[in-house]
Amino acid sequence: MNAIKKRVQKLLDTDVLEFCIEPDVAMIDGEWVLAFISTSGEENQAEFIATLGNNRMISEVGTLSGSRYIIYAVYSGMEGLSEFNRFLRMQEHVTELEVHQIMFQKGPKVEFSFQDLKILNCLIDDPRKRLSMIAECTGYSAKTVRRVLTELMNNRGVWFGSRLRLNSSDSVTILARIELDEKQVDLSKVLEFLNTDFPEFITPTISASEPVIFAAFFVEDVRDINPVIERVKTAPFIKSVVSIMGSESHSFSDLRRYWLEEKFREAGLHSPPK
Repeated sequence: MNAIKKRVQKLLDTDVLEFCIEPDVAMIDGEWVLAFISTSGEENQAEFIATLGNNRMISEVGTLSGSRYIIYAVYSGMEGLSEFNRFLRMQEHVTELEVHQIMFQKGPKVEFSFQDLKILNCLIDDPRKRLSMIAECTGYSAKTVRRVLTELMNNRGVWFGSRLRLNSSDSVTILARIELDEKQVDLSKVLEFLNTDFPEFITPTISASEPVIFAAFFVEDVRDINPVIERVKTAPFIKSVVSIMGSESHSFSDLRRYWLEEKFREAGLHSPPK
């Protein structure tokens, strides 16, 4: 437990985490998808990332070594997934595309009250706002704000969490593509192995289409990368491990944010003062 606390505190201290409030994908009948794209290297990187971020499905774009990018996105329905794939394939300079639908646990679909929406509208651009500031912003008492936030978190219709910024500090965040031997072990045992044996381990992304986990590790120095990868390889139930060096990441509003903003407009709520 102490190791986990230290790990979280380190992430907070180094500004690696970006805090956010987002509706659960279930609220929009959505699904998560992870994509890797390779390019010819001829693109203007900043313009290319901006173009990707303008797509309403794309939540995050990270740059990787070797003219590659990692993309997290939210889509709704198979038509949405097809549209997402087509969008990436049609981008100039894209040479390769790898797409993984992601396994995750959805929350329930819930109805937001006006009170819920008013508090969320106050918090949406500053999720770490103090209780007293939310009360001042909404006109509700601190007690009411606390109760509503507790209900929102318990109902799981909205996610109060954080995104990982690739290498936004002096330390190094790496991704490892871990291929599993499904005949030897189930997924829960693999996650238990990573959580127990690797204090560097941050978070997994699990492919729904292949026996593959994309695991993020937080290390002090690039010289620590190979030792971590070699330790992961020692597990008999792991077929292969490939490190994917990350450079930086960029977050964007996706379908969930647009959906929530529409709910604000329908309720007659405007953006609160900064």
